Amino acid sequence: MKIKVKTDVIRSAFQKVTPFFEESRATLMSKTVLLNVDISKPKTVQILYNNLVQGVQTEFVADEIEGVGKICVGLEMLKGVIEKARSNDVTILLDEKGNTVTVMDGRSNSHLGVFSSDDFMILQTLPKETKGFTIDGKKFKNLIDKVAFVALDDMESNFTLTGVLLTIKDGNVELAATDRDRLVVGFCKDAGLDKSLECKVIIPKNTLLRLSKIISGDVRIAVTDQLITFDLDNFYMVSRLIPGSFVNYSEIIPKEYNIKLKAAKSELIACIEVLKTFNNLMIMEIDKDDLVLKSRQVSYGHSIQYCKLTEQDNPKKEKLEVMINGALLESLVGSSSNLEVTIRYISPIKPLVIEESDRISMFMPIKIQ
Repeated sequence: MKIKVKTDVIRSAFQKVTPFFEESRATLMSKTVLLNVDISKPKTVQILYNNLVQGVQTEFVADEIEGVGKICVGLEMLKGVIEKARSNDVTILLDEKGNTVTVMDGRSNSHLGVFSSDDFMILQTLPKETKGFTIDGKKFKNLIDKVAFVALDDMESNFTLTGVLLTIKDGNVELAATDRDRLVVGFCKDAGLDKSLECKVIIPKNTLLRLSKIISGDVRIAVTDQLITFDLDNFYMVSRLIPGSFVNYSEIIPKEYNIKLKAAKSELIACIEVLKTFNNLMIMEIDKDDLVLKSRQVSYGHSIQYCKLTEQDNPKKEKLEVMINGALLESLVGSSSNLEVTIRYISPIKPLVIEESDRISMFMPIKIQ
């Protein structure tokens, strides 16, 4: 079998697949990629990859194809050769015995070992009767980018906290994630979905973060009890779901407050960045029309930063004195698309809440000794 293709074309196709490769958890066959040439699709080559949690499929159009069949080779090897190719086109040639693949780049050539395509882990598919829905890709990507980063990475901890809860109800879409110290809920109330559609599943964090990097145009989503699929333009992805129950965040996020503050996002972040050079632990207070942030590093000094409040609602004239982790606050404020930040405060031992038009975040204070 012979495939001749423009270098930029195959390189672009591989860029959609390689983000899903995980060296740390890879088995022998999950380090391979499958190139498939089907007689029903002239000049089209499918690329398939499966890392046990997510499976992806994309395709590219070749300039020339001779023969049909499948080629299973090491992903990192083939990707490396293609990324470094210097010619305008490359030729992939499978020898007659099917033992070696030669990648020709001008006069240069690389020889790759071949694995049995029968051992390749084919992507799982959903039953034909599975119903799906379509969501605007830009809106879905915005939700992912504002929420998914909060979920835990550690697979040994509470497994459900390594995922992001997707909830669809009454035509609205919500994503929620927590790492115990932070809880973030993002929502899209104009998703244009059928109001009879309901869904509540936990999606692996990495599935969504990797999906976000390649989203363009609308996304077709279908769900079963164990799997979720994402169908984009020239890209298909299937992922396992995380079993279990997610925290009932509607009962955790405080709805009342004693003090409500508003400040410019850029100014608040600038204050936090200065204070972090001393310590991530910070005291937050109010002094007239300013939010005051303090940080200290024993033997090295301290810093006091003043952030001008654009709005202050404190009807009971409550005193604000709370210790926070500045890095947590910065992560939530920095990921906001709003120019101003609204913070709700109840007491030194109750969660602080950050309000936005399309997201609500909560983080825990630190008990002052």
